[in-house]
Amino acid sequence: MKVISLNGKTGYELIDSGDMMKLESFGGVIVERPSGSAVWRRRAPELWSSPVARFIRHSSRGGQWEALSPEKIPGKWVFSAGVFQMELQMTDFGHVGVFPEQAENWDWIHHKSSSIGGDARVLNLFAYTGASSLAAACGGASVCHVDASKKSVDWGRMNLGYGGQESLKIRWIVDDVRKFLRREARRGNTYHGIILDPPTFGRGSSGQLWKIEKDLVEVMEEVLAVLEPGSQSFVLLTCNTAGMTPVCLENMVMPIVTARGGSLSSGEMLLHESEKSGLPCRNLPAGSWVRWETR
Repeated sequence: MKVISLNGKTGYELIDSGDMMKLESFGGVIVERPSGSAVWRRRAPELWSSPVARFIRHSSRGGQWEALSPEKIPGKWVFSAGVFQMELQMTDFGHVGVFPEQAENWDWIHHKSSSIGGDARVLNLFAYTGASSLAAACGGASVCHVDASKKSVDWGRMNLGYGGQESLKIRWIVDDVRKFLRREARRGNTYHGIILDPPTFGRGSSGQLWKIEKDLVEVMEEVLAVLEPGSQSFVLLTCNTAGMTPVCLENMVMPIVTARGGSLSSGEMLLHESEKSGLPCRNLPAGSWVRWETR
């Protein structure tokens, strides 16, 4: 498989954006995907002749890839995201297995995990294919990776086969996040770090309905019950749901501040256009984040 890198120091590139689409390169594999935030015009229409595939969305539940250069489309490929490696492939949801807007958060997770030391325990909820799990584990943490999708968990486990990552301490769990949190609270299990990247809508491992506007408040209350008390705890909450601004996410995390003190920081996740066109570069909004940490 081809090994690539991600996000500047690596090999991700947002080539251009506009007209509700984004043109991206994942280590030379150029794809065109929908982006509801790209409400402006494209900077350089001539650059859009290069993608190997274009994702066409049929509904909020999925779509299909249109092959523009079939001979250049890899079945799967592997990239290096700084301290860890992952496998990419094109999915029916328009994803490729990694969200590059999270790159700065991976650095923060790695730093926080390594600063706690060898006994760090990190819980990754709505964990998808496990980029944040790998970032924490590469920082020395013992990680519990939880997602309701068996396919995503299997994909995450497969990532351990690259870059000498077989020895990383990650426990892979297919479960509904709410059920898992309640069970961990009853058992008295706690974690120094908790990471959440909840979807807008979804279903649990047994078909339980998830709606972020209704269910996230309850999950954040349950997170407090499994958060390790002490001086080296952290929480990262990210979201790309419309209306979930940094201020909104701060308010979601406020019960933790009330109970434990500590400090909050928040902001937007952004993808920065490359300078390939020679025109001014723009930032493409890709969601919000909030970080809580003990002082």
